[in-house]
Amino acid sequence: MKRLDIRKALAVLTAVLMLTVCLTPGRALTLPYTPSSYYASSQYYTALTSVTLTGNQRADIVAVALSQLGYHEGNSIYDLGGGNQSGYCNFTEYCYWYGLHVMGNSSGYYGAWCAMFIAWCAEMARIPASIITRACYAHAGDSSPYYFNGLTFYNRGSYTPLPGDLIFYDWPDVSGTWNHVGIVHYVEGENVHTIEGNTGEEAVVLRTISMSNSTIIGYGVPAYTGSSEMPSPEPTTPAEDPDPSDPSSYPVPTRTLRQGCTGSDVCWLQAALTRLGYPLDIDGVYGTLTYNAVVSFQRDNGLSVDGICGPITRQAIINGLAALGSSTPEPTASPTPTPIPTPTPAPTAEPTVSPAPAPITGDADGNGFVDANDALAVMRYALGLIDAIDFTAADVDGSGSVDANDALIIMRAVLGLAALA
Repeated sequence: MKRLDIRKALAVLTAVLMLTVCLTPGRALTLPYTPSSYYASSQYYTALTSVTLTGNQRADIVAVALSQLGYHEGNSIYDLGGGNQSGYCNFTEYCYWYGLHVMGNSSGYYGAWCAMFIAWCAEMARIPASIITRACYAHAGDSSPYYFNGLTFYNRGSYTPLPGDLIFYDWPDVSGTWNHVGIVHYVEGENVHTIEGNTGEEAVVLRTISMSNSTIIGYGVPAYTGSSEMPSPEPTTPAEDPDPSDPSSYPVPTRTLRQGCTGSDVCWLQAALTRLGYPLDIDGVYGTLTYNAVVSFQRDNGLSVDGICGPITRQAIINGLAALGSSTPEPTASPTPTPIPTPTPAPTAEPTVSPAPAPITGDADGNGFVDANDALAVMRYALGLIDAIDFTAADVDGSGSVDANDALIIMRAVLGLAALA
């Protein structure tokens, strides 16, 4: 499948996901400004205008941010639609809006945009500037109108964040203390999942980071009003603390991985490539840097260069790890069947056959757990973008078919908004 098709499927899924957040009747989102023509004709505009605002300010800002997943910065105003996957010059719709409507600059204000992305999300979610300042710096505090003012701030380790809170970072290799900011998606076990713009991938992406990570300064809690309770998914704490840099801490991929994929199997790929000499952040997001690392590995090992980790590239990585003495297991091959001897006339007892394990409801991709990738797989199947799926696990509503409603139910379960039967 072409990478463009994956982005389209993701855009459709995120647009549908926005509808599932509506715990109470709400209103369809209309933009409070006239967007650039490039953005207005993009898939991200379509996803944004499919969001339904609920009045739950936490849920609404998360929904708006999720609608922009995959948006990539560009090199000129012609890239404001977010589709230039190699752009690097900070040209985004969020900067265009900020310059025009906050700074009063008709040309836009094109700079580091992680904070401007959050300000834009707050504006789209109709959250007043008195609650989330229209900031352009990734800084909490009241000493500048361009910082995030009026937040209740908690240092790392003193607070468990909620969806819609802001998370602030200090990169050790970057000057200054306040370097980056994102939106908390949810907390799972010891990890916080976030939605962030202007990351190392120059895009809007999902990230996962340990809440004890020293790069986290702390969390800013806006004074949300109205109904603002938003449950996080049920936390699951692993029995042991795996080494995040060890490929064996993650499942070996059973699917083809390419740019746009997310999940623990992408963490395996990133950890494996890092061990093989292609260093990457292990964040579970197959972005531009991961793509480039796969291209380099393929080129260095005489493989077909396409930036996609399919069966041949995966096996080459496994072989490379084995040569280094990695503990990463190879996928178990199907055993060669032993020929059955011709039976003798004597009666034989009927062999006992252990039943196959029942599929996990909602685990459409068959990796042993239910997450956002399962909802994406179901939506891609419903759109005809893939041909095969675990039908029994995917048909969560019991309708006898796999369609968008099944994707909705799975995503609601992932967000903790409903339970799977």
